Amino acid sequence: MNRMKAALARGATVAALLAINGSVFAAQLGVLAMAESVGGYRGNEIAYINGGVSREEADALRNAAPNFPLQLVFTQRGQQGATDEFVANASIVFFDERGNQVASLKDQGPMFLARLPDGRYTIVVEHDGRRQTRQVDVRNGRTKVVNFLWS
Repeated sequence: MNRMKAALARGATVAALLAINGSVFAAQLGVLAMAESVGGYRGNEIAYINGGVSREEADALRNAAPNFPLQLVFTQRGQQGATDEFVANASIVFFDERGNQVASLKDQGPMFLARLPDGRYTIVVEHDGRRQTRQVDVRNGRTKVVNFLWS
């Protein structure tokens, strides 16, 4: 019961962060339990926000980003020199520094903010059958922005 109350409190905090002029957009808010089998992560959770399709959502997520140590942005090249376009249906898998999977999410993007414990992570993102991999150090609550661009 305490975990549920804590999760609800975090959700309320995140929702408050996303308030713009008194209105909250319909981004996906969540708390994801990290893999139980991974040593050192038992009981830890990843709080995350996903969204950014509309300009208002994207602006709200940019404003909330300093409260999350990891920001992922998914885009693809526009047609014939057009500006890059957001991608909103990517799958994300997080691995710890030992190669153990700690979280997996489908249908994410175009912007994904996560609160992860400090550490080194490998992030594998797949969109439209194509994978990209990045390694990132999450440290001291500083926001790290990681861009994924598909051609």
